[in-house]
Amino acid sequence: MMLDDTELVEIERDDLHREIERVQNNGLTLYGWDGDTLAWESKIADEDGFGARTTHYVYEPGSFVPVAQAVRDDAIELLDQPEYGDYYRQDEDPLWGPPPPAPAIDGLAWYQCDHLGTPQELTDEQSEIAWAAEYRAWGFAQEAIRKASGKAFVANPIRFQGQYHDHETGLHYNRHRYYDPASGRFVSKDPIGLAGGINVFQYAPNPITWVDALGLTGKPLPGPTKINRIGGNSIDNLRLKEPERKLNPPGISVLHGCCPCVAAQQMRNAFPKATGLLKATETVASGTADAVRGAGFDVIEDPTNKFPNHARIIHPSGADGFSNENLERLSEALGKTTECPR
Repeated sequence: MMLDDTELVEIERDDLHREIERVQNNGLTLYGWDGDTLAWESKIADEDGFGARTTHYVYEPGSFVPVAQAVRDDAIELLDQPEYGDYYRQDEDPLWGPPPPAPAIDGLAWYQCDHLGTPQELTDEQSEIAWAAEYRAWGFAQEAIRKASGKAFVANPIRFQGQYHDHETGLHYNRHRYYDPASGRFVSKDPIGLAGGINVFQYAPNPITWVDALGLTGKPLPGPTKINRIGGNSIDNLRLKEPERKLNPPGISVLHGCCPCVAAQQMRNAFPKATGLLKATETVASGTADAVRGAGFDVIEDPTNKFPNHARIIHPSGADGFSNENLERLSEALGKTTECPR
């Protein structure tokens, strides 16, 4: 890959199309994988012995959502590949030997992600913010704040789930292809062609609720999920309160995945002295995530300490989308009401 007249980047991939080596003007970087997730990256020291750095990434089980990164100011130690000659000997294979001792790390940082698993902040071992970013809708990082944290410098190349920010090109490596966050589209066609739809460069229909960790197809939040709105489905009860207008994105609170009266009891247990709220819990409006989307809105996960099943109904137009006309459609989507006496 030729970036300009002075810089050439050579990228090597394995048989599964995973990037494993990158050579450029400022040195060699190796990448290690755990299935489809990037497990580590290691910058090899230059000719003068400077610049070595290894970062290990830890994710939530079975997902692309990062949890932590461990940094070591040294290159990773790789195992030698023995020459077996005419036949393989298990006792000579280093993979069958005792594991090497874990090297000491120079820095540890924890990811703080949003409802889609996009990193918002990295906090260091002193619980201070070591890195933070603000994003446009389609993943372009508007602002990144970095500082030296402890003994190691904290940086973060992870963006949307499964995406790695390529500093040289500004693109995001999305496993099977590259994504341009400035335009919100892939720069190459879907590997399965028109079988994935007529828009072969599309990332996802809605980046607020969809993810595409492999660069293949987006996954929405479950459509059949039951959505419960405390207080009923009147237009007045569905309007945005002033604090809700200040949320990013603006939206109204709902509880999902449970029976209406169970949702009402959750609210009563959480706020036993809130007289007005207790009165509102006597009526609960219900619908499905699919019905909410059919009304032109969307629903996103927004768990809290008191309500792990908390979600938010939002509109593509933000606060302006909560007009009377649109709220009438939302009221119909949440058309089933249940009485839940105290």
